[in-house]
Order: sequence, then C-alpha cells, then structure tokens
Amino acid sequence: MKNMDWWEQGRFGMFIHFGIYTVTEGAWEGEVVPTLVEWMQFRKQIPLERYKQLAEGLTLEKFDAREYARLAKAAGMKYVCITAKHHDGFAMYDSTYSDYNVVKMTPSHRDVVRELAEEVRRAGLKMCVYYSHALDWEDPDAFGNTWDYPEAGKVFRRFLDGKCKAQLKELLTEYGEIGMVWFDMPRGMTVEESREIKAWVEKFQPDCLVSGRIHMDQTVGDYGCMGDNEFPSGRLPGRWETPATLNNKWGYSAYDQNWKSPEELLRLLIELLSKGMNYLLNIGPKPDGAIPKESVEILEEMGKWVSRNAEAVYGTQATPYDFDFPWGRISRKGNRLYLYLFEHMDNLALPGLENEVKNAYLIQENGKVEVPFTVTEEDNGKLVQLRIPSSTNPCYDVIGVELDGEPGVKQGLFELPDGQVSLFSHMAALHKLTDGGHESSLEGQEASAAAEKNNILLDTEFCVDPNGNILNWFDTENFVSWNFEMNHTGIYEVYVQTRSAKYQPWVGGHEAEAICGAQRITSVLACGEKVTNAHSRYFDEKLSLLGRLELQKGRNHLELHLCKCNPEEKAGFLVTRVLLKRTVKEQ
Repeated sequence: MKNMDWWEQGRFGMFIHFGIYTVTEGAWEGEVVPTLVEWMQFRKQIPLERYKQLAEGLTLEKFDAREYARLAKAAGMKYVCITAKHHDGFAMYDSTYSDYNVVKMTPSHRDVVRELAEEVRRAGLKMCVYYSHALDWEDPDAFGNTWDYPEAGKVFRRFLDGKCKAQLKELLTEYGEIGMVWFDMPRGMTVEESREIKAWVEKFQPDCLVSGRIHMDQTVGDYGCMGDNEFPSGRLPGRWETPATLNNKWGYSAYDQNWKSPEELLRLLIELLSKGMNYLLNIGPKPDGAIPKESVEILEEMGKWVSRNAEAVYGTQATPYDFDFPWGRISRKGNRLYLYLFEHMDNLALPGLENEVKNAYLIQENGKVEVPFTVTEEDNGKLVQLRIPSSTNPCYDVIGVELDGEPGVKQGLFELPDGQVSLFSHMAALHKLTDGGHESSLEGQEASAAAEKNNILLDTEFCVDPNGNILNWFDTENFVSWNFEMNHTGIYEVYVQTRSAKYQPWVGGHEAEAICGAQRITSVLACGEKVTNAHSRYFDEKLSLLGRLELQKGRNHLELHLCKCNPEEKAGFLVTRVLLKRTVKEQ
C-alpha cells in the first residue's frame, strides 16, 4: 500500500494550467472562443506547424516560481500540480525525447517544471505533475489530432512505448520526488494499457500517487477524480478529489472575468471537507508567466480562513451522518466534530448524536471561545443545543465539538428539529423493470456504482450519479423510494428539487406523483424557489411544490413516480431530493 498520508492530510492543492495555448488568451484569429483555452488547437483544428508558432509568445518574462510557491502556501495549499504536458503535446520542461518543449522553443529557454519543483519543495509543499497520456496532438500515433494525422495511420502502441513512457521516465527520474502524476482523458485506452502506465510510474517512484483519470474505470488509480467543478451530494466510497477553477477557464483567458468570490470557493472547500475529499484549485498564468492579480487576491483571502481554521481543514474525514444539514456541513477528526456554519447563527440544534459531549468551542482569530450547550434525550438520540457566542469571523464560523469517543450518530433519514426532512437522491432506492418485466430494487444505492463510472457517459442507465442527480429517468415505469422517520404526526408540504442539465436553463414541466400509504398527490412541477448550493453555478435548480401529505410519527415510506416526462427537458427528470416541511404541528 502506498503512503497517502500527505494527500489525505493536505486536503487542499494548487492546480496550474500553463502551456503555449495560453498565448491565445482565449481568442483565435480575432474571434473570442468560448471553449476551454487548452482545447483551442483541437476546437479550431489548428495545423500543428501553425500552432507551434505560438511558442514565441510564451515569454515567461514574469514567471517567478518562488511567487507560485508563496501563493500556494499563503492559500493554505499543501501540494502543487502543474501541466507538465497537456493534450497539445507541448512539454513545460526540458524533454530530451522531444524538442517540442518550453526550453527549446520559447524565447527564455527556461525549464518551468524544474524551477517550480525547486521552489515548491523549498516551501515545504509536495510537487506533482499533470501528464496527458492518451491525447497528444503533436504525436502522429496518439489520440486526438486527425486533421494533421489521419486516423487510419495511427498506431497507439508506438506513442505509448515512445513519447509517453519516455517523458514520464524523465519527469520521474530527473525532477526529484514527485508526489502524484495527474493523468487525464484516457479516451481509447484499455484497462491493461492504463495499468501498464501506472506500473511504469511506480517502477521509478513506488510511492508516487496516480490519479483516477488514468482510466475510465477510476479504480485503476490510487484515488478517484470527480468531474471538473463537480461536488458529491453524499459520501463516496474510497478516496476522492475535485479539480476546480477560480473562474470558468483552466488556461488563461483575457475574456473570462467571471471570478468566484473567496466566500463561494471556501464554501466549496467546506463541501468537500464534509465528504472527506480533496480540493485541487486551479490558476491559469498569463503568457509572460505572471499570475492574474484576481487569482492572487482570491487565494490570499481564502488562506486567511484556512489558516484560522487549520484544525478543521487538514486531516479531516467525512461527516458521520448520511446526509447534510441545511445550516451547514460537518466533518470529523478523531473524537471531534467540526460544524461549518453557512451563516452567523445564535443557536444550532445537532440531533442524532450517540456520544457524550465534553465541550464545544468557536474558532476565532484570537483563539477559541467556549460555546455553551445543553443535551436532551430524544427518540433519535441525543439532541445537542448549542448557544453560539457573537463572532468576529467575516464568514463561515466553525464550531468544534469534542466527544467522549469516535463520533456515533443515528444513521438513515429522520426529521430534523425544524420540522423538515430531506429525502436525498443519493439515499434513494431505485426501482426499475428488468427485461423480463419483473421489478427490481437497488436498495441502499449511495452513488457508489455511478461514482466508479464517473466521467463515463451512462447512456440510458437509470442510476444516481455522484452529483446527486437521478440520471436517465424517462421511463414512467421506473420510480424511487425512501424510508424515513418522523418525530411528529402532521401535515407536511412536499417539494421536489430538480435540476437542469449542466449549463442549461431549468425547464421542468414534468408531472410527478408522490405516494405514501393510501395517499397520492400528483402535480406538474412548476418553476419554484431557486436553490443555492455547491452546484448552483453549473446546474440551474428549483424547488417545486408537489402538494401535501399527512405523515405519521415513526417510520414512513414514500415513493416518487414520474407520470409524464416533459420532452423539452432533454436530460429527463433530474431529481436531487424531496423536501418535507411540517405545516401543522403534532395532533
């Protein structure tokens, strides 16, 4: 087993997308191109000989590796990963295998990877590299470039045994200790080829980690990678990381000023900490090597929060609860729970706890402040009521709760003290008809099957993905269900939370039905309240009222059926949760 302690302890890393594509600054021949900058050559089918000329514009006049390392450390990041070679095939180091590299072809003749590696290690951080191991638009045998090299003439094995292995050996034998190789886009590779490349890495550096994107089956790697800028709705089995951007692009674009605020990015960091995941956050340098000032300002501001709350960042593990709470998120470390509050609060109720509480405290700049609490026994376990003192923190207070042992909490779905219960899609049982016409039930599906297939098109499979969507729900014979516990008998409003497809406007208009015992409510889902969460920037999401149900104290069972799918919503019925809100108190 590899030593992954540094990766699991670190939780937060810097990604750097830097190459000759940067010289385009997001435009080609006077046209702003909305695609990702590093894909410019592919999208515009730029001939290789013409694309090579861009190297003259990569001046590196303001490239200061020490500043990169300083910024990563100031942000609270623990590792740095640079694109040693992206899909265009251009190496950002002095490759002896190919002259298509930053030293041979740019005016300054500087080895970017070497300079960065020295400064990153000097700052006490882990040095990592990105390497495109299947796509290479400079090599005639790699996948991708069919405008210069016809598909019929390609022999992928020549690329794999030639440029790919040779350059990986260079990076792993001539650039010191490499903490991780971040592979990407393994299109067309067999699982045997991906395992062979992993073994090749381990031959030179046995403890070097390999990212899950080395193959479409991410279990080939040492940990899994979520989709770009994607965040899970629940805990995922195994180790995971999300690569993400500060704006919309990876490589530098002069036309992308859609910067995320430090508060939004910190909330996404919190989202991942609560799932026991790592956050690999990208910067895209300018052609002269300067880091955009917006990137510097955002990361330095994030670093203030990370520094103040270091104990609740590094080495934390996923929440012990099966679901998230509306007021914030939870992680754990040893005998402590860390409660991350999305808003300043005076009081907070934490239900379902099985431990005794020893103490609680609010983390502030000048130290810890005691948080008074009371504990009462409830049907669902201990209910801890925290009275939160006034805070000087600008955003996201963190409460530490010390317990008498490793945290034990009530599992499953149950009503919260505010009279709500969220039936999350990642906790649903999915029911579908088999080919023989008999119903089958996928009990306890928690996105694990879909998580292993992340970044694979799931075609028509009715399943739950790691983002919390029920995918490919078109068939009205399929349905989902939940078991849950209520603290009260009463009337509850039933809301259905649905998403659009990624980057698409919400359409809705599906006709849905909820069944609980003998009760049925049916409605067309109209545009309701807009939902703000970790996915909001990429998925348009609405909370639509379906109707009302009378629910009984104790165990309940609810089914959600699709009566009619709106054909205008090409992605089908994308359900993320059903929300139940008490309107009439206990009878």
